[in-house]
Amino acid sequence: MRTLVGRSSILFVFFLLLFVFAAPARADEIVITSGSLTIPRPSSGPNFSFGNPELGFAVSNAGYERGDGGSFLGCAPCTAGQLISVNARFIGGSTLGFGPATVGGVNYERVYYQSAILDFNAPLVAIPLDNSPLVTINVPFTMTGNIGLWLDPDQPPAFFTTTVSGQGIATMQLSGVFTESHGWLYNFQSITYNFSPAAPAAVPEPATLILFGTGIAAVAARYRRRRHSKDQPER
Repeated sequence: MRTLVGRSSILFVFFLLLFVFAAPARADEIVITSGSLTIPRPSSGPNFSFGNPELGFAVSNAGYERGDGGSFLGCAPCTAGQLISVNARFIGGSTLGFGPATVGGVNYERVYYQSAILDFNAPLVAIPLDNSPLVTINVPFTMTGNIGLWLDPDQPPAFFTTTVSGQGIATMQLSGVFTESHGWLYNFQSITYNFSPAAPAAVPEPATLILFGTGIAAVAARYRRRRHSKDQPER
């Protein structure tokens, strides 16, 4: 009986270990603080290299040339004054491809982004009247999503997954052409989402601290004088 119980316990532990090691490692949300994602030309897939150096995390699709870059603007062609969007969504290996990655300081020569979703969101922005063949527009953006890293695109699951977020400035370039009938017309040329660290919390300047301290000292002194006057015997 003891032998059967012992064997059952060993088998249970064995299958439990198989389950644990088969499950992908999952990290808390990683805030992207550096790097960029670029759509270099119309109908092109994204090129990206970004991460968080302090956490030893970086992803890239260097060497991947295919992929759908999605659609932008909402007008083709556009005219000056029109509101345009720089929002974008990139999903899966067919769009994001593969490339080198670093996770927890460990370098991987090639991983696949089969289960990744990246959403870039920004306010609408108006096309300026620059009368120029190349117009540049800058607008702040936020990014949210998740990244799953696969070692083999045909062999799930991901060995590492995490949610990601970030912020920065999106720089879009529009190519312009002048027409006699409609004036300047603009089409999408390229866009780059440049990540930056989150703005630090405001810290009072030394002069502000001095004024604050002086005010506190004055209030305390006034309180002491009032108390002292009340303690004095009346004559």
